Amino acid sequence: MPSHDVIYKILTASQWTQIKNVHAWLGSEDDQRDGFIHFSTRDQVDGTIQKHFSAKDALVLARFSVKGLGKNLRWEASRGNALFPHLYAPLTKQSLLSVEPYLAPETTRHRRVLYFHGWQSQVGGVKPSSLEQQGHTVLQPSLDHDDFEAAMRTAETWLADHPIDIVVGSSRGGALAANLATVLPRVLLCPAWKKWGTVTTIPKNTLILHSRHDEVVPYQDSVDLLCNSMLPNDQLIDIGQEHRLADSDSLAVLQSVVNRLPERAFFADDQDAKPQ
Repeated sequence: MPSHDVIYKILTASQWTQIKNVHAWLGSEDDQRDGFIHFSTRDQVDGTIQKHFSAKDALVLARFSVKGLGKNLRWEASRGNALFPHLYAPLTKQSLLSVEPYLAPETTRHRRVLYFHGWQSQVGGVKPSSLEQQGHTVLQPSLDHDDFEAAMRTAETWLADHPIDIVVGSSRGGALAANLATVLPRVLLCPAWKKWGTVTTIPKNTLILHSRHDEVVPYQDSVDLLCNSMLPNDQLIDIGQEHRLADSDSLAVLQSVVNRLPERAFFADDQDAKPQ
């Protein structure tokens, strides 16, 4: 069986509305015809959309926990003899992690990203490199590891001296991004805000990516930050299996968020995927 923690259900806007309004969803017409609910891994999403959906469809990707879907999830050969996840049960929201608009590869928008690395991390890590591979310009200042105020001054200087679209910070860098005085959208990766800095709230154009399995910065810290800020639950995305968020699913979500955050964050009125 393939090793995936997260799989995706591709939905039209009307199907997503159906799921929100029922306890258990029986699937699309195609799902009901085939006798199971079709899912895809992140690597399979684009091909599935090209084959089965119209270019005019406004689509969303619903991220589900493989573990949460349980024993009724099977991996079976399908397109190109690849193994696809199929659910032989009605779909409920219990295992729903988040929902995001689908952004086709050809509509990727190139951004100027100011990226702050974590404590004892170096410039050029896997996360900023994955954004560069998407065509984004990623500025990565080298930050003082011991003096947070010195690191803040460096961050402020780079922000003032360069045209920036989005600020991204990881762990201690997430605390830097949270403490930065800017109206720019931010993406905070497992932010260590309780250890560094003074802020206890974040602005509404901020998204947090964090793993429940984080062994360095507790996931609850991000739940607390979201609650302090009175932001909707879907602005905290549970992703990955450890603090680094360097797995393929985490990198794919980071890329998707950076691609679209300046225009729109996650659906502000959809609060079904709730942090615990």
